[in-house]
Amino acid sequence: MTQHARSSAFPGRRWWRDPVVWGFAVLAVATFSVSAIENEEWLSGLLFWVGLAGGSLVAILMTRSRHVALEPLDLPSRETWPMLAWYVVFVGLSLALPENGLLSGEFTKWLWFIVLPLALLYVIRGWRRGPGDTLRSIGVRRQGLGRALLTALVSFAVVGVFLPFFIPADQAQRLLDLARQPLNLLVAVPLAFLLSLITAATTEEVFFRGILQSRLAIMFRSDLRACLVVALMFGLYHLPYAYFMDSWPTHGNLLWAISSVIGEQALAGVVLGLLWWRTRNLAAPILFHALVNMVGILSNFHFGQ
Repeated sequence: MTQHARSSAFPGRRWWRDPVVWGFAVLAVATFSVSAIENEEWLSGLLFWVGLAGGSLVAILMTRSRHVALEPLDLPSRETWPMLAWYVVFVGLSLALPENGLLSGEFTKWLWFIVLPLALLYVIRGWRRGPGDTLRSIGVRRQGLGRALLTALVSFAVVGVFLPFFIPADQAQRLLDLARQPLNLLVAVPLAFLLSLITAATTEEVFFRGILQSRLAIMFRSDLRACLVVALMFGLYHLPYAYFMDSWPTHGNLLWAISSVIGEQALAGVVLGLLWWRTRNLAAPILFHALVNMVGILSNFHFGQ
């Protein structure tokens, strides 16, 4: 039987009785506690949660009168399972081959997360539909673009208020020093945003929100469950980097690494998933993701004195 979701979105009916919601909540609290103990810091994590909650609330309020339908899928399972397998392969190889630059390079992710998955989807969905149909199915569309971008901007403005309390002190100091150099800041901000946009912000959002969440929402018949499951997958995708990379404070500490990616990246993934769910436009999570990553990139810029 043909399955689709043209008629309506899937509102989170009786979410307070959903075991997936409670399971995610318990996992988030437990991992946050472990991470806070390892890091010996509670306040910054709590402020991070408050910021994400505020950004999520803004996204919900700004889209409360809109119920955008999912694109129809003839056979959701046929499109979903290969993408889930692709995710498992990527994470598995990242854990098995942590030193392999093919997996860790940001620009290589264009191949892993956009080019090859979309090509496979195009084949699965049928050649006669054309590439435009595949792109629309992941949220690449003009419809609602303005509202999607505005929602992402306002959500980031709320979250951004709390970011200075969460980022490491040395990064915060570098950002403060950059803010005191208006001309350098004028150059750095657009450059950092562009770098953020063409790397993880686009590649990860296309795959996790555009491809995975859209398909799982139809398979689960629940936008909420899809949002939470993909957020958890998004967090665990960062595990190889959190454990193996020297630049992460969790380097070499498996328990802290797992707790960190679930208590931080997965929760950020909820906001990103919510932006996609409420707008059905990939521009919203991409813009939000780019703006958040831009802050980290800015803290790494160095200008000669």
